[in-house]
Amino acid sequence: MIIRKINATQLNLKKQKSEDFLFLDLRTSMEWRKGNIGGNHVNAKEVSFFVPKMGIKKDKMIILSCINRQSKRIEFAAKELRRLGYKNVVAFTGMFNWMMQFGRKNQIEKYKN
Repeated sequence: MIIRKINATQLNLKKQKSEDFLFLDLRTSMEWRKGNIGGNHVNAKEVSFFVPKMGIKKDKMIILSCINRQSKRIEFAAKELRRLGYKNVVAFTGMFNWMMQFGRKNQIEKYKN
């Protein structure tokens, strides 16, 4: 499955423009506690329950983040979201670059319904 990717600079630009997107960090709780850039923290196996429960529109950009760009978690979550009809699913591949370029305090807002 081909998943479109977004890097740290592209994500920061979306944030600065206040573009509407849902950012999901799919890492384990231990990985997340070691460092995160905000957004919503959710287990990849729970994405198919979490996203519809939040009432996310099918055309909203959903950005999936994990420890690396070949992540099985991203692949699994993207497949599940596409199965549910979400078409604008992308992978964020720049967690460490974000922290180096923009700092940990430059957080992505947690999406609230």
